[in-house]
Amino acid sequence: MYCRKCGKQINDDAKFCKYCGTPVKRNNKPGVQQNRGAQQNREVQQNRETQQRQVMHQTPVMQQVPPDNSAAFQRNIQPEPEKKAKKSPLITVLVVVIVALVAIAAGGVGTMWYMGAGPFAKSDDTTINSENDQSDEKDSSEDKSAKEDTTDQETDTKTDDKDTDDKKLDQKTIDTENSRSKAPSFKINRSTDADYSNVTDLSDYVIYHSADSDHFSFYYPKNLYNSVDYSDNPDDSFDLTENYAAKNAELISFSGNDGSRLIYQMAQVTGDGSLDDIVNSIEDEIKNGTGMDSSTTLLKKKKGGNAYVVVTGTTSDGFIKYIACTAYPNSSGTKLMVMEMQFPDYNGDTDKKNKWYYNEVLYRGLGFGYSDSAVRSYDDFSEDYKG
Repeated sequence: MYCRKCGKQINDDAKFCKYCGTPVKRNNKPGVQQNRGAQQNREVQQNRETQQRQVMHQTPVMQQVPPDNSAAFQRNIQPEPEKKAKKSPLITVLVVVIVALVAIAAGGVGTMWYMGAGPFAKSDDTTINSENDQSDEKDSSEDKSAKEDTTDQETDTKTDDKDTDDKKLDQKTIDTENSRSKAPSFKINRSTDADYSNVTDLSDYVIYHSADSDHFSFYYPKNLYNSVDYSDNPDDSFDLTENYAAKNAELISFSGNDGSRLIYQMAQVTGDGSLDDIVNSIEDEIKNGTGMDSSTTLLKKKKGGNAYVVVTGTTSDGFIKYIACTAYPNSSGTKLMVMEMQFPDYNGDTDKKNKWYYNEVLYRGLGFGYSDSAVRSYDDFSEDYKG
């Protein structure tokens, strides 16, 4: 028998079609069952003929595209792979022209750089056409004119600078002459008599600072000396430096009406020599070249590359001398700084004590001295004084 649904042949005793699953209806009456079977066979045959006619009139599957179903179209028709769009030759030309114009406007970038207009190009610029030639010549002329103006300005500036330097030099010369013609203002009482009781109060001292050296500074009393001389003449010298090949830098000499004096000097000594040679030479010069009959070396040391010598002694005319000298070696030889103090021999214990204190103040107050001890008051000094 045949399935009434799909028309395929199935077993006569089947309850369902094994192809489409449609239930099989049977008539228990034999006559009716046979008629039904024949009728089913005719229906099945008609269905087959109808399906064949429909298939013959159908459009091929690949051409059946539902108008509103894009998914069916994608399943039935495979799209061709996309091809890369080719650039139009005209667009390419336009891009090249634009790039070239931008390069020219940038002043030598791109094409112009290649043609020799970059910062590392030669001085002879490569031109492109006659219009550019004229423009370049004009620009070159303007640049040349600007450079000439700049050069003239620089020349004027240099001339002005030279004039300014000359003025500074003239002013410096005037200042130097003025400093030589005008001694520093030393604060001394020119009507005073030499009295060493006037040096026991620190408020009666003044500190001098040289403009030429930080080391060359010292104390001096206001009420002991009645005259002072100042010189920065390179040819001036005194006892200690007159036997050296030296150029004076500063020489200050105080004098009292009792024959006392106080001398400070800074001088540049030329010549080579070791520090030991310098120390020995200074000591020998102090002992033998300053008019002392007898002398004692209180200090002869080296510290920080410098040499320090202190000598004291007496003269044949009754004066006591105290000389402190420091040598600073330099590229020109040796910078020499000296303090020489001279006062009459002691007249009693009080006079001796006052002069010893005076001596201590001047030595500790030296900017070029060996001592690191600070200047102290007369009362503090008196506590340690043994006479």
